[in-house]
Amino acid sequence: MAITKKVGRQEVIAARVDITHDTLSSDAAVAEGVIQVPEGAVVVGGHIFVTEVFNSTTSDVVDIGDGVDDDRYTATPVDLTALGSTALDSAGYKYLTEDDIDVEWTAGSTGTATTGEATITVLYVVDGRAAFSEG
Repeated sequence: MAITKKVGRQEVIAARVDITHDTLSSDAAVAEGVIQVPEGAVVVGGHIFVTEVFNSTTSDVVDIGDGVDDDRYTATPVDLTALGSTALDSAGYKYLTEDDIDVEWTAGSTGTATTGEATITVLYVVDGRAAFSEG
């Protein structure tokens, strides 16, 4: 049996959000939706880039997940007290319904942060969507 090539192509969609110590409503590991993904979205990559360290007394970490798995994209919580970029764990998860990518910020001591900024970027394609054809 021969493989049938698909001619439909689409660009990878990049969704980005900036988070800061004062725009997140909770630093006590409460899930907050930050990026909405549509039904059929398949996450293919992404990262979190800390541009200003979070300073909640002893530690600051973040988990990134969704409504089903609160740390789907961060098997190990990301340290927000260090500058730099951390790749998201992405195993090609496909959303069967619309959902939010969530963050859960856990501060060393809640309510004490006075600094902290990061950008989260999630890369995805949408199953069955085509923007143009090739071949």
